[in-house]
Amino acid sequence: MITKGSRFFFGFAALAYVGAIVYGLSTGGHVFGVFSLGYKESVGEHLGYAVLLGAAAVSAFLGFFTVALRDADPEAEAQVVHLEHVPPAESINRTNFWPIVAAFSLGAMAIGLVVGSPLFVAGAIGLGIVVIEWGIRNWADRRTGDPEVNRE
Repeated sequence: MITKGSRFFFGFAALAYVGAIVYGLSTGGHVFGVFSLGYKESVGEHLGYAVLLGAAAVSAFLGFFTVALRDADPEAEAQVVHLEHVPPAESINRTNFWPIVAAFSLGAMAIGLVVGSPLFVAGAIGLGIVVIEWGIRNWADRRTGDPEVNRE
């Protein structure tokens, strides 16, 4: 069975592949060259053709990957581990301020591209701190099954 998440990736892969064919033919490529990935004849403009084929390949890989992992479906995972019932999911209800800091860091980086490099570097450092701290916080929120222990 093809899962919902993988349908998106397979659809995008097909769209990117058809786009690569159309792009290769419309930029002066030979029909046989476009379908043989440039092995025998020309494909037209190489960069756009390669980007679209690369997007198709990556998307197809992600589609097969999500099919193999069953979209991280808890029921499918419980079936693989031979559990009788699905373990309950925990909800995290603590306030998280790292997305706000990330938004300010991205804004500083965008403004720093125009104004000057010190602001861009400050935003990049802030974004690096956000990535590390947000990851640690998400790990700490789920390190045990007891929410009281996780808050410490």
